[in-house]
Amino acid sequence: RHCNWLNFPALRDEIQREAVIQDALDHVNNVFVITALTFPVNATGELGAPDGGLHDALVRRLHGKAVFLVSGSVGLRWPAGAEPDPGAQRRAWAEAIRRYAFHMRELGCDYVDWAFYLQDEPGLNGPDAYYDAYVDLVKRVKAADPRARIYANPAGGARAGLLQPIKDLIDIWSPDLHLVREDPEKLGEIFRRAKDYWHYEAPADQRNLDPLGFYRVKPWVAFQLGMNGGGYWVYHYQNLWLPDPAVAAEYGVVYLTGKGPVTTKRWEASRDGIEDYELLSMLRESAKRSKSPAARNAAALIDEAVAFVTRGQDRVSDIS
Repeated sequence: RHCNWLNFPALRDEIQREAVIQDALDHVNNVFVITALTFPVNATGELGAPDGGLHDALVRRLHGKAVFLVSGSVGLRWPAGAEPDPGAQRRAWAEAIRRYAFHMRELGCDYVDWAFYLQDEPGLNGPDAYYDAYVDLVKRVKAADPRARIYANPAGGARAGLLQPIKDLIDIWSPDLHLVREDPEKLGEIFRRAKDYWHYEAPADQRNLDPLGFYRVKPWVAFQLGMNGGGYWVYHYQNLWLPDPAVAAEYGVVYLTGKGPVTTKRWEASRDGIEDYELLSMLRESAKRSKSPAARNAAALIDEAVAFVTRGQDRVSDIS
């Protein structure tokens, strides 16, 4: 799985948006962040149908090609002037969580196709009220619908002790790589509890990063660490057309125009790395299925190749 935080709502022109979608798919992006849905609620607390809009259009366009990360959980829109008590708010919100799963099934998506992205970089500032609210939200989602998946990308101060209360409630872990490097045993034990274990980085000097040394090798590092996904922030964020990266834009791998993206060596190297990962995975699975001595030798060669490409990575906090 590969994610780099495409911001679809910012792409208001449909021609441009479709060009970006196709470009992302062509480069093996298969995890996309989408906006949450808001459910109307009447005065008695009953939920109506949400206005799907761009959310539904993106799900229909990308269903079967990607996993969706739903930004936030769900929203509620009460009648003007209504002041529901906290209990009514919570009941309506829990029902909306369940309704969202039903809405996604209507669009052809089962639970495995999406996850709630409740908060960006939880634990970034260590223990505080913001993180306590996040833990409460995670527990409320699971109480409302235990099958609803939750994605988390902890960073900064998210040490092992801080993550203990949610270690069995997260379905997709995608920590900032430096967390894995700093505490590979304790944090690794937590992150490997989930079936989906990814990582990401958000280096500010994206235009200056070496295409081979960062973008292509990133999936090799994921493979070496036993992860099944990864990525980096971001596909496009700032105006990369300004010529001097030292005084202009920092984030982004493509140059965006009104009609679509213009590629870069970084973006092409990223695709190459993902394809390397796919080939390595196919080779490893083939070697596992075979009982021949040649297969055992092949498995050893795979490990040797990955160790060669990633040599030294265990001694740095970030690939960048």
